[in-house]
Parts: sequence; C-alpha cells; structure tokens
Amino acid sequence: MANIIIKKISSEVLPENFNCGNSSINALVSESYYPTILQHAYAYQISSENVVLGYYMLKFLKIKLEECPEEISEHYSDFCQDCFSVHVSYIAVDSRYQKKGIGTIIIKHIVSSVMELCESWPVRLITLDALKERYEWYCDLGFCAFNEEDRDNTEPTIKMYWDCLLDPEAVYNYENDVYA
Repeated sequence: MANIIIKKISSEVLPENFNCGNSSINALVSESYYPTILQHAYAYQISSENVVLGYYMLKFLKIKLEECPEEISEHYSDFCQDCFSVHVSYIAVDSRYQKKGIGTIIIKHIVSSVMELCESWPVRLITLDALKERYEWYCDLGFCAFNEEDRDNTEPTIKMYWDCLLDPEAVYNYENDVYA
C-alpha cells in the first residue's frame, strides 16, 4: 500500500462499506466519533488514495500493579500502586485489505507514537485485548500476555502489553544503589 495516511477522526464515521469481519468491532468503529469528541478516547482512520482501509482507537487506562506481570510490578513500592497505559481499544482493517501488512503498519505507528509520548508523559504500557486468533501475531510484534493461562480460558480475548520503560538499566542501577 502506497501513501498510508493516519488521521484522527474529525467527523462522524459512516462505514457503510466498511467490514472488518467482526460485527462487535464494526459496531465500535461506527460509534467512534462520540468518545473522540468527548476526548475519552481518540479514533483514527487509515486510508490510502482516498480509500478507507481501517480504523483504530486509543485511550488512557490506569492499571493496578497487582494485575500486572511481575516484570512490570516488581520495581514499584508502596507509594505507587498503579501504572498507566495507552490502551488500544480496537484495530479494524477492512476485510478486503487484510493480510496486506496494514495491521502491522498500524501497530508500529502506535508503538512509535506512544514511545515518543513516553518521553514527556508517565506512560508505562501499551495494552490491548487481542482476539485469540490474533494472539501469535501480536506476540510476533513484541506484545506479551498479562497471563499466559488466558490462552486456555473461554474468553474471546487475551489481555496483552508492550512495556514502554525507556531506560530499564536506570531502574536496576537505582535499586542496586539504594537497596544494596
């Protein structure tokens, strides 16, 4: 795909020809404008050559550290019980354009944008609820499951994360200096 354009939705979404193959995600796409104008979440449209290829939505979440994997929660003390994430509410690529690398472009764009945000804002994670059939794809892109046992439950999704810690060595050096 040439000239991929990603822009925040600025008017009501009218996806009459859009179908990602998942009716619940299609419904989220069609309702994306309202949380965007309220600034509760931001929805983005992906297009190329005036053709809508897909959508995705981001919002901030506060996550209890006790719910995080040990590699995230182990460095926090009593003064900090939460961390913050940019949560990917959904990614939807029109079924006519799936398996062409558009989802990968979206994820790489999100990770790059959030990592840049992390330089100025205290965001630790990128989180998402992966459809089970997309789990391996997210793993290949660098995401990890909050709990590996989720793969065996009956839920249709698996909670996953990307750790945005900019300088893990600084954390380890600090802990060694202070707690040694």
